[in-house]
Amino acid sequence: MDLLLRLANGRTLLALLAAGCGLILLLRVSPASLRWLHDRRYPPQKASNPLGDQILRELSEKDRLRVEALHRGLLDELAAAKAQGFDVADLETRAQTAASFNVTRTRAEAERLLNEVRRDIPIKESAEPPLPQYGKGQSAPGGAP
Repeated sequence: MDLLLRLANGRTLLALLAAGCGLILLLRVSPASLRWLHDRRYPPQKASNPLGDQILRELSEKDRLRVEALHRGLLDELAAAKAQGFDVADLETRAQTAASFNVTRTRAEAERLLNEVRRDIPIKESAEPPLPQYGKGQSAPGGAP
């Protein structure tokens, strides 16, 4: 109790009041000062460089030409398969549909579809040479049984 009476004098109460006001002021001002410090350390990015748009256009054009070249090569392969007597009308339709997807937003899908069509092109079966038949008592060349 004696301690409480000693702490309850005017000077101690004034110090506690000043500490409380300082704490309230710190809590109110702190977000603004932290925001200022953050903005100072990490300034916002500037607007993009106009040359960046030109680079993106050139990359898009390069990708478009690559997919067109893939489509032309695929049409050549389909023509070769058709010349061998295979029915590739469905694959030609799928290739034309995939070529229509050759815009920036769907270019990856167009490339995937063209590769699927290329995978599905029928190929002529190659004639396998007959394996030699070894009778009883004969061995394969090289001494293998």
